[in-house]
Amino acid sequence: MRICLLVLAVMFCAPSGIACNGNKKMPPPFTGLHAGSMIDPQNFDEKLLAKLLLEQINQLRNKKGVRQLNPDELLAKAAKEQNNYITARAKLSHEQNNAQMRDVQKRVAHFGGSYDMVGENLQLFGFMVTTSGRTSTVEYTTYQQAAQGLLQNWEDSKPHYENLVRKEFTSAGTAIGFNKDKTGFYATQVYASNPSTN
Repeated sequence: MRICLLVLAVMFCAPSGIACNGNKKMPPPFTGLHAGSMIDPQNFDEKLLAKLLLEQINQLRNKKGVRQLNPDELLAKAAKEQNNYITARAKLSHEQNNAQMRDVQKRVAHFGGSYDMVGENLQLFGFMVTTSGRTSTVEYTTYQQAAQGLLQNWEDSKPHYENLVRKEFTSAGTAIGFNKDKTGFYATQVYASNPSTN
């Protein structure tokens, strides 16, 4: 028996009135792993997958005549906060119980960001699981295949797609982490326009 799980969520907010540190670019990761490497939960390179996903998104944006998104460390921190939250609860949500982290705008503000517009895409990306008797085997993919799958799932959902190609967005931060049983991972991507000048 094969089971594949996919769950998506999207959030878009504008405008926000949050204090600003500006955009901070993340350095490229170097781990020896590459796009064609098989994903191994014991040696998972989150930064590599985030980089490949952003490259895929920027290819889509180029096709649509929209400028590329720049990686942003501050937005990555906001994405990581929410990704840790949803992973711990095993449930997709754009909100948190903590009032200071309630929504994407508050999370971005918590990390010092101020943008006229922010958005957030979430996803639970499941790997194929083959069950034979009492034995289950997870069929992991390469990093490139996972990046393509994440993008395709968001492309297939209108609100997620709108965040991917929204012309006002200039930067993005990504967080990805395995679920408890290592059969998939949660992905959170936070988008923002240029920093507010207020």
